[in-house]
Amino acid sequence: MIRDRFNKKCYFRRFEVRAFTLIEILTVLTIASLVMIAAVEVYSRVRDTSSKIHRRLGRDLLPAEILQRIAEDLDRVAMPGFDTRVMMLNKMDNGYNVSQLTIESNYFGNTNRSETYEKVIWQTNYNPFNDKLFLYRSHQGLQLEDPVLDTDLSGQPRQDVDRFVEVADNLTYIEILIPNGENYINSWTKSKPPNAVTISISTADPVQNEMGELIIPEGEIFTRTVAIDRTRVIPFKFVKKDFDMEDLDSNDPNDLSFSEESETESETDEPSIEEENTIPENDRASLETDRSP
Repeated sequence: MIRDRFNKKCYFRRFEVRAFTLIEILTVLTIASLVMIAAVEVYSRVRDTSSKIHRRLGRDLLPAEILQRIAEDLDRVAMPGFDTRVMMLNKMDNGYNVSQLTIESNYFGNTNRSETYEKVIWQTNYNPFNDKLFLYRSHQGLQLEDPVLDTDLSGQPRQDVDRFVEVADNLTYIEILIPNGENYINSWTKSKPPNAVTISISTADPVQNEMGELIIPEGEIFTRTVAIDRTRVIPFKFVKKDFDMEDLDSNDPNDLSFSEESETESETDEPSIEEENTIPENDRASLETDRSP
């Protein structure tokens, strides 16, 4: 009887399982929650940094692509041998400078009338929804660019209306100027195309300067100067200048003997240590009298 009770007691002790206490469970849950919060915070910071980098790259990439597209239009449409016109206008609209650039190449057909071969218009308008600028591009002429937009129902090129396609809607600065020496011209309506066109674009937000005015930082403005008809002959004159040989140094820097002589002269000019430490007799006598008690 006693043996059976002893065996049962040993049996229950053998299969006894110790569970976690409430304090241990709460400690584990607290540590796990802290780890999860730290991981979520690190992930959110990485995501914010990545989005900022992508926005920065996209903001810098858009002006470069626009400038490249305008340069391609100028190179293609303003070709030599065609009756080319380049017109440019600037005006202020709601505190923003809006510009219009028209590139048109004409040809003379069988009727001896000037007909449009290709016409491209770049134009900006004020966007009241986000207080920025829209940028549009229009293309028409015999040189088809889009079979859907540039043709009518019968398949013929459209010549009646200019169809503008939105290129960007977040521009904060655009200016198209004509370089004229050190100055710039803000409008060009002559029949003869200019020699070059300077385009400045930015998508950066304006900042307030010391005077309280909202301006675009110069480092955020992308500028490119595009030459018109790069194959034209540019007049260049070489101005001959007579040099005065007396102003030139007669010493040859490649002459080693001269360099050695200059080094020896510099060494002789420098006072020696003994000369620096020598004291005149009068000064030595005064020092000895000062040291005497």
